[in-house]
Amino acid sequence: MRRFNYDDHDDFKEEIDNFWPGDTDSPFGYDPDDEPYIEKGDIINMLQIDMVEYELNQRILTAAYKLCKSSFWWRFRTVKSKIAMVKFVYLNFVELLDRENKKNGAEEEEE
Repeated sequence: MRRFNYDDHDDFKEEIDNFWPGDTDSPFGYDPDDEPYIEKGDIINMLQIDMVEYELNQRILTAAYKLCKSSFWWRFRTVKSKIAMVKFVYLNFVELLDRENKKNGAEEEEE
């Protein structure tokens, strides 16, 4: 099966044809049964993890907004500066949570 123009690669036609494992003449011994199988439970677990991460990010963003809004100067700021302020606080919260997770993980490994 040709993948690109052979004009510049006449010496390597055989190697190029047999490079991809899907080829029938492949020297790699491709077997369709060797393809990975993902179980339904694994997909559900991945979706649940994504949903939990999404909800956690929403809670962090809400907490950052509430903290910024509690400032007296909040109502005098422009929208652009409000967004920058919320972003700054959000990123600091995320960094703080990451540090705590790493710290807790290191403590669990010591035990």
